[in-house]
Amino acid sequence: MKSTNARTSTRPARIQGKRLFTFAVIADTHVNKEERISTSPFPSTALTNARARYAFAAVNAARPAFVVHLGDLVNPVPAQPTYAAAAERFLKLSRGLTPPAPSRSRQP
Repeated sequence: MKSTNARTSTRPARIQGKRLFTFAVIADTHVNKEERISTSPFPSTALTNARARYAFAAVNAARPAFVVHLGDLVNPVPAQPTYAAAAERFLKLSRGLTPPAPSRSRQP
């Protein structure tokens, strides 16, 4: 039986030497209502807004075709009174994500 090597796989990783597309995955941003203040018992959670901004800037620099957020967008759970304000803060921060302009080279 012939062994299969990943380098000799018949799956095309690229077409005509170009990537088909790239995408970004973000998870667990846990954005808080206010900067450096969190209802979580974990001290590092007070830094999540700054980390979210950093992640969004890194995604923008990569210029992916699309972004997927896996969940845990905000820190407080919906039952907490600070949930709505944290959700608004997440929306404000995530507006910094700039999707790429549609490619003009693709014709239907």
